[in-house]
Amino acid sequence: MTDTIDTADPTATATPTPPDATLPQQSIDPTPKAPAMTGEVAPAPEPGVPPSGPEAQPLPQPQSVPEAETAPPAKPLLTVVQAARRAKQQLQEITGLDVATVSAMEEYEGGWRAYVNLVELRRVPTTSDVLATYEAVLDAKGELETYKRLRRFLRGQVND
Repeated sequence: MTDTIDTADPTATATPTPPDATLPQQSIDPTPKAPAMTGEVAPAPEPGVPPSGPEAQPLPQPQSVPEAETAPPAKPLLTVVQAARRAKQQLQEITGLDVATVSAMEEYEGGWRAYVNLVELRRVPTTSDVLATYEAVLDAKGELETYKRLRRFLRGQVND
């Protein structure tokens, strides 16, 4: 219970006030709050005094995943021999050219990359045939995704 005094009347005495008639008390938080979005301006920090409260703590930085830690591509479903056969069949079908050889195979992004030599022009003698090396990219199931011609050469030509 608190006592109230009427300060306008100098002869007034303290009269008890019931507890429910008092104003609600507010608790005081010692940590400073960020200004509300009502246009309030936060007080400027004093020079030489380190900031305290939530603004003193650095914001967490987003974590980026380095490329080396990303999941490796899935292993191809086909063996190298199966993928080479599929590359030869699909290149022959799409270009209409005869296959001379498969010169290289490598795993590539979960599938295969094949380097296939195709006969572009037949000549007599056969050592003068014009061949071309094609790069074929197959997915994990062995389906042709892309292909392109890399170079043309004579069958009897030696390049090191």
